[in-house]
Amino acid sequence: MDASSETLYKTSLQRPEEFPNVVHLTHLTTPESIYHLRLGFASLASRPLTSKWYLWMIWPITLWSMILTLVGEELNENGKIYIQKNPMLKVRLVDGSSLAVAAILNSIPKGTTQVLLRGKLSKVAYAISHSLSHKGIKIWLVGEGVTKNEQLKAIKGTTFIPFSQFPLEAIRKDCFYLNTPSMVAPASFENLHSCENWLPRRVMSAWRVAGIVHALEGWNVHECGDDYFDVERVWQASLRHGFRPSSTLAKV
Repeated sequence: MDASSETLYKTSLQRPEEFPNVVHLTHLTTPESIYHLRLGFASLASRPLTSKWYLWMIWPITLWSMILTLVGEELNENGKIYIQKNPMLKVRLVDGSSLAVAAILNSIPKGTTQVLLRGKLSKVAYAISHSLSHKGIKIWLVGEGVTKNEQLKAIKGTTFIPFSQFPLEAIRKDCFYLNTPSMVAPASFENLHSCENWLPRRVMSAWRVAGIVHALEGWNVHECGDDYFDVERVWQASLRHGFRPSSTLAKV
């Protein structure tokens, strides 16, 4: 055996172990989307959101997994309980709500004086209303969910800006629908896979971008539960690292 090759091999094994800086937790986007992920079926993952007849056969499993996911999220209070049970946790949990709020605030057209918030009131919704109220903008917090009838009541030319991770069903041809809170990845970001199937290429969900920005900035804080980070600070940091606003219109 070549001694130099043996030495090179042993030296290569002594290199420092590599650790990831950011880990994105896989989550469902639709009840059946779990089967389209890499940990599901490869044949389905190659054809996103393509329905197959045999998926109906395992619908009971799909339903139960969805219920367990929702119950677990409520019991965990969006990560708050997990942190309380693990006070010495070395990693930082970032749900990205602050950057989502920043993306939404910066997508509202300048000169807007009234904003109507519809849908389930969440951590992001409350943060948006809090930020807008400090700018003298009138806030309407109403309803539980956005229905088709409610969309039909909007005046012509209305712009719908979703504040959730899921896009609003576009039923009005005379209105505008923006994509969910997101940002365009910098050109230096390589090997970028798809994020959400309704977003354009190289456009990432603001919630995912936030985790990357926190790691790049070295912020040693959690952002989960009812807490959220400084909205303007995380927005400026994302721009500084090459991410750009994405206020593109959704496909109608």
